[in-house]
Amino acid sequence: MKNDYDFKNKFALLDVNILSQMTKEKRAEKFRPVFEFLKQNDAQIFLIDATYFEFTAFSGNKRDHDFLSNWIDQFTVIPSSYNDVEIASLLASYYQCADSKLNKKQISYPDCLYAAQLVKYKERAFIVTTDI
Repeated sequence: MKNDYDFKNKFALLDVNILSQMTKEKRAEKFRPVFEFLKQNDAQIFLIDATYFEFTAFSGNKRDHDFLSNWIDQFTVIPSSYNDVEIASLLASYYQCADSKLNKKQISYPDCLYAAQLVKYKERAFIVTTDI
């Protein structure tokens, strides 16, 4: 793991996969040290609006949707701006040009929006994910 200084007072953007793992009873405890580390380093935790949608939209029924929606409300959700979408679109085009074999489904819209946030905030933000 990097030095604590690399994370101190930065923006921690949570990916949907870590949120999904955290809501599973058997795995939630496994991620507690991650959040303790972020808290100790005064990292500000955020989600993007596309992740909120991705996390809650396909929950299967109203009871599960309400549970997930209430649970995710503990985090700050930031809206995507037109500029964020523009950068995300440019990045998706770049990825496609860089690797013509790349399947469009391999990089999701939320992934591109997260990448746009990393461009926007440069070295002040990082993504917390379970996806390599």
